[in-house]
Amino acid sequence: MRYDKRTYAHANKWTPEQAAKITVKEETVDDAIAAAKLLKEDPRIDPTCVYLIGHSLGGILAPRIDAEGGDFAGLILLAGSPRSLADILYDQNNAFVAAMDDKDPKKEQTKQWIESEYAKAKRLQDMSMQEALTTTVFGLPAYYLKEMDSKLPASYADRLSKPVLVLQGEDDFQVYPDKDYVLWRELLGGKPNVTFKLYPGLNHFFVDYEGEGENTPDEYNVPGNVSQEVINDIAGWVLKQ
Repeated sequence: MRYDKRTYAHANKWTPEQAAKITVKEETVDDAIAAAKLLKEDPRIDPTCVYLIGHSLGGILAPRIDAEGGDFAGLILLAGSPRSLADILYDQNNAFVAAMDDKDPKKEQTKQWIESEYAKAKRLQDMSMQEALTTTVFGLPAYYLKEMDSKLPASYADRLSKPVLVLQGEDDFQVYPDKDYVLWRELLGGKPNVTFKLYPGLNHFFVDYEGEGENTPDEYNVPGNVSQEVINDIAGWVLKQ
């Protein structure tokens, strides 16, 4: 089952006050839990065999969605991360700056902006409610990031006893195989219920892309399909549970 986020489907219905206070709970978690309930109540579906596939932000939130009421048979984490979103945004912005021409006068200015934003990110939990509601960090509302940081994926790691499949593409330049995937392995690698797989040549969307704009956001402008190997691996893993 797939559906659009409420912030996309009903973007025009949010008041400024509501938009200022939205968190991933309202944006993603609550609806994913409601979707799980809907599926489990469908007489055509075995309620003990409903799995959650979370991609990117969904992969970050999947353990929380499960713990807060999704109660799935298992979790599939695609290009997710146990780190805070601010840490990931810091790395992404630094990668963007590194690719800039050294002669570009905006390069040093951008570096300073990144460090300034990251300094704000480091004190998110100390921000008052009012400051968080009136501050942005890397262009996102601080309130949104503050709430998300209060329930990081790592805090659920010890409680994850159900089957978990962690998948990542080696060519992912948004969520990092050498950081995020490695951290998943450190957190969950000793658990017999967790399976890992890293795919050579696949990007953040699990597409094998070669050509102009490779390893930059430009490659996302070229239509592609999710690797059949990934689809087969997910299906095979679910059927083995």
